[in-house]
Amino acid sequence: MNTPVVSICLPVLNGREFLEPRLATILSQTLPDWELVVCDSHSDDGTWEYLQTFAGDSRVQLHQVPREGLYAGWNECLARVRGEYVYFATADDTMEPSLLAKLSGPLARDDACDLAYCWHDRIDSEGAVLPRPFPNPCHTFALGQADSCARLPGLPAFLVQAGLGGPIWVTMTACLFRRSLLAKTGCFRTDLGSLGDLEWALAAAVHTDFQVVPEYLATYRSHSGQATVQSSRTRRIWLALLCVRRALSRWGAHLPDRLRTRGGRGRVLAPLHHRLLAKLNRSFLKQAPLPFLGCFLRSLRTNPIGSARRLASAFSWDFPDASERAQELVEVSLGDFSGEKFLRDRGGEDS
Repeated sequence: MNTPVVSICLPVLNGREFLEPRLATILSQTLPDWELVVCDSHSDDGTWEYLQTFAGDSRVQLHQVPREGLYAGWNECLARVRGEYVYFATADDTMEPSLLAKLSGPLARDDACDLAYCWHDRIDSEGAVLPRPFPNPCHTFALGQADSCARLPGLPAFLVQAGLGGPIWVTMTACLFRRSLLAKTGCFRTDLGSLGDLEWALAAAVHTDFQVVPEYLATYRSHSGQATVQSSRTRRIWLALLCVRRALSRWGAHLPDRLRTRGGRGRVLAPLHHRLLAKLNRSFLKQAPLPFLGCFLRSLRTNPIGSARRLASAFSWDFPDASERAQELVEVSLGDFSGEKFLRDRGGEDS
């Protein structure tokens, strides 16, 4: 059996509502040499029955896998891919017909780079494109740090992702990578809630530079029921801090000397520490006292001075804007470590 150029992973659980537009954008790709690996976690909304309409297509693999969570489903797909490149086609999102061709092209031309990503649009439940945020900090940082060949070095990519608390491509539907990269990064962690992709994105930046394709080729669908309460948003920041701290420890052998110091790591963590402190306000305390207490105690352990200052202020609202200040702190860390690189010739990870 021939090896396809791209393995498209489609993990799904009860995704029937948006499967038709998703599969239509897969079938319309201008790059024809692909396989589709579908892993359905025993959906009960008609998803599996609908997928049987593709059972006769030799390019499509259909599997039912245990219902063990989001990233467990992603890893089930990865265990079955054969292509040179891997792309995640999450079930409720879409992509432009040229996405696979435009993301695989730069990697085919640059053997030393293992990952490419593009911009994405947000769409609503009807598929209409929502207004784009401007300026977009992920775009600004990427273009500001990329070289003339649109290659974003791994260390700046790591710092931006660590500071903003998420992958620089935001949604995995905007990213394509060489299958061989998985031998270095491993698969996705399943114990970090919704942030398993951040841990993987940080590992990817340690091991490869990124090719930036500044075109809107992917989408991310925003559902009407996706709004999160303040406690869950605060927990997400805390989990992001945990991811970054683990990454700094896991890949310590690859860090430049100045990033191994306590001060260096502190500058990397500063943007997320600021965002967490900003969440500790009277509104959150009034809305959810117990989650607030848990967040405060976690913050106290990791940032005792900042937490004590918030307590002394009685958690006032008079605190620098969380997003703007975090971006400023990312800019500071990019300046502090300008010219530094990961030490990729050192094999393995720290114990």
